[in-house]
Amino acid sequence: MTFENQKLIEQKWQKKWKSMGAWDTSSNNSNNISNNNSNNKEKFFINFAYPYANSVMHIGHGRTITITDVVARYQRLRGKNVLFPLGYHISGTPVLAVADGIKRGDEKTIKQVKDAISDYIVDEKEQEKLIQTFHDPQNIANFFSQTIEEALDSVGMSITYKRQFTTGEPIYNSFIKWQYEKLRENGLLKQGKYPILYSAQDENAVGEDDIKDGDIDKVGISEMSYIMAKLENSNEYLVAGTLRPDALFGITNMYVKSDMNLVKLNINDKIWIVSKASQVKIEHQFDNVEFISEHSGSEFIGENVIAPITNKVVPILEGSFCDENHATGIVFSSPADSVHDYLHLFEHTYPNKSLEEFQNREPLNLTPITKTFDKKGQEIKYKNDIPAYSKLLEHKVYSTKGNEEKLEEMKKDLYKESHFGAIMINCGEEFDGTPLKNNQGFTKTKQKLEELQLGGTLYETTRRAQTRGGDTVIVANLSGQWFLDYSSQEVKQKALSLMEYMTYKPQNLKLTQIGYINWANMRPCARKRGLGTKLPYDENWIIEPLSDSTIYQMLYIIMHVLKEHSIEFEKLTPQFYDYVYLGVGNVDKISKHTTISTQIINECREEVLYWNNVDFRYTAWGHMSNHLNFLIYHYSIIFPQSMWPKQICVGQFMMRNGEKISKSKGNGTPLFRIKDIYGADLYRLYLIVSSNFDVEMDFKDDEDEQVEKKFKRIKEIIEETILQQETPTYEPLNSTQKWLIAKFYIRVQEAFEFFEEIKLREAYVKILFEFMQEITYSIRRIGEIDTYKALSFVIEDLIKILTPIIPHTCEEMWEKLGRTTLVSHESINTQMFEKYISKEIIGEEEIIEQLVSDIGTLQDQKKGIKLTLIVAPKQRFELFDSITKLRFNNTQIKEMMVELQEVFKEDSKFISKFVPKTFKSGVHYYLTQEKEINLLESIIPFLKEEFNFENIKVLKQEISQVQISNSNIPSKPQIIIE
Repeated sequence: MTFENQKLIEQKWQKKWKSMGAWDTSSNNSNNISNNNSNNKEKFFINFAYPYANSVMHIGHGRTITITDVVARYQRLRGKNVLFPLGYHISGTPVLAVADGIKRGDEKTIKQVKDAISDYIVDEKEQEKLIQTFHDPQNIANFFSQTIEEALDSVGMSITYKRQFTTGEPIYNSFIKWQYEKLRENGLLKQGKYPILYSAQDENAVGEDDIKDGDIDKVGISEMSYIMAKLENSNEYLVAGTLRPDALFGITNMYVKSDMNLVKLNINDKIWIVSKASQVKIEHQFDNVEFISEHSGSEFIGENVIAPITNKVVPILEGSFCDENHATGIVFSSPADSVHDYLHLFEHTYPNKSLEEFQNREPLNLTPITKTFDKKGQEIKYKNDIPAYSKLLEHKVYSTKGNEEKLEEMKKDLYKESHFGAIMINCGEEFDGTPLKNNQGFTKTKQKLEELQLGGTLYETTRRAQTRGGDTVIVANLSGQWFLDYSSQEVKQKALSLMEYMTYKPQNLKLTQIGYINWANMRPCARKRGLGTKLPYDENWIIEPLSDSTIYQMLYIIMHVLKEHSIEFEKLTPQFYDYVYLGVGNVDKISKHTTISTQIINECREEVLYWNNVDFRYTAWGHMSNHLNFLIYHYSIIFPQSMWPKQICVGQFMMRNGEKISKSKGNGTPLFRIKDIYGADLYRLYLIVSSNFDVEMDFKDDEDEQVEKKFKRIKEIIEETILQQETPTYEPLNSTQKWLIAKFYIRVQEAFEFFEEIKLREAYVKILFEFMQEITYSIRRIGEIDTYKALSFVIEDLIKILTPIIPHTCEEMWEKLGRTTLVSHESINTQMFEKYISKEIIGEEEIIEQLVSDIGTLQDQKKGIKLTLIVAPKQRFELFDSITKLRFNNTQIKEMMVELQEVFKEDSKFISKFVPKTFKSGVHYYLTQEKEINLLESIIPFLKEEFNFENIKVLKQEISQVQISNSNIPSKPQIIIE
């Protein structure tokens, strides 16, 4: 089958599935194409995190969706009524950022949009015309949601679009308002002041989805302290930010960068001097900030300041390393415990010297401010009692130049030591003896600074970050912000109960998710700008996109009913949702109040009662701390346990040829191009057999050829089997044909077990690799004709089991078989498996398989034309019978050894070595001595042809001239090649 033929086949079935509405399903079976009564079938509700509709999907997204689709198709194969819906996320600022960029003529944004739409619209004038409509963000969502649907269809996703929605639709908004009503009723919705990630340009709180790379490189909030050092000759304060306020007791100086722009700000009647770059964050963290004037850092270098608490007078020095964007841009130096501070001060004090010259004398004459103990309580001795000086000499780092990485490592090392076992010394009676562990020194010093009104809390982001619109992300501490309060133990316990109730895969990430649940406290849930649902209690605010993306799966259950009957969103009151989802209220009263007929309301209720809960939710690990965290909280609070999700699966991302997929690298091939580059089925096959969902996959372009060979081989085998025309009856088949049938059903059983664990790669290794090897072996044993006859007996089930991974090809093969149904709607009857799995047939063929393998290995070592097979003596067969009987009677090994050695005295040495090895597992399958001889004699023609032997003999050990060996046991004859 050529690539062009494969493309035509894939297009053919995609069109057919679409025209038939093949994936539409409902509780009353009104649209179930398989014509099986859904009410008599077990349901399976599956979904993945709905995509953001602001760009085309790429090859990496395809992995997430393909894994979900394979699981959905497998569940259909098990005979379940599968609901696999899809909606589109447009809430928040990403879509809005694109619209704003186009409005203001941002060239970068316009180029990105042109690149994204160019494969759909080639004419430049038409592109320009479309882009102009993107001033309205809803048009962006509409266009890209359509491209997403086309892309998913092009790789064979079995999604129902009948229930789709966007998060900007009025019906969705009404559902989210109901969600917030339930959260408010449970005491989670609060308004207050709390530090949040913020865009000053947009005047908006920002979440992970609003921040560039926010989903894969998290941005958090770091609590720092600010320290106010009064200028010696004025009532103005140089203000520094620090994570170590306790280090203030070792202060030697402050640093300011001479060419840094500084500002004076009036805050609570005190004049602060900070970097101009920090002004915006300070204005958003403190009340009534008044700008006074702008200055250069050089104006302050050489002056002195008075350090708070200690009242030390220290100089202001040039600090070329100061970062105006971090904290306040001003740094204080405490070199005793800081390797960076130590070297900077040393290089200022001794500009033409190296620290290497001061091996025996600490050159800065510092006073230690900490004493550190190890885990055993022993004091860690530092040279001259100065940790930083000691570490620098120990690691032979004598200057800052070229040692940035080493200094960072030493900083972390020293931090671990001090924050585990250090106590404060030489800091005054009030502080001496205070441990640094658990931030005790930090807290005590900060409290003293606050008491003196010379310090307090300053917040900073954990990394530099920008919004999707290009604004710097800061931390703001604003009044009137709306939050979801997850801090109460009662609320947390509900979420933890849900975690215990459901299955979470991979298991090793479950504790991480529990950690996120315990970590969640106050979550900003609304902002002033963006797309989304207005907060019901304060419509000046819009619910933020992560907070509205939690229980949305439940809307899929009834969305098609609401759309089919054109229900106006104003009628969808909280009472309507209470009844439909929770069974609360009187349907007649709700009907009268909403003017929605009781029939429609009850139809929605029936859908909820049938689908009830999500059986399988798949998402990427980057969503664990946000989407999944809130999903778990909100389900546990709003719904009864019977409606909680049953299983959550968290998948890893995908790389491309060893690199992260990104627009800048150009390696994010749009998903819709896959059909032309690889073909849908080959792409799906490669994704699934290459790695499991919990492993980061590297999509390597040079590996697809190997998978393609396997793909071609399986197609050839199926096509050759179909040419047999008639399915043979079972009984006349020979033992090897029956063995191949048995092995197939064993592989299907094994595959099903792996499917249940979402180990899709292992599932298809059983079918595509191990069973293919068994087919190859069968062709060697009995030839192609007899092998294909055996395959004809299982061909329907073979095509069915392959359908989840290569659905287009399987539909085509199913049609060639003369079937008029969709194979995607067929199921496998697992009750028939055991009928064809004969222990005797499998055991006999395994004896032959092992013998062939052993002969091949021996023949590699010794060439010959004569083969003699020595069957084990009768006493070994009797020994095996005794071992089997004793194990069946649960005889202990010591008793077994005594009895066996008493009965088989002449084989005592063999028993002492062999029996302990086989005690737990038992002896392998074996025949009687006579039957083994008959079996071996029956395959002499095969062995001659396989190995080119001219003469083959089968002898009993008793009549051979060969001495018995320990390896000569039932089913494993001794092999002699001459």
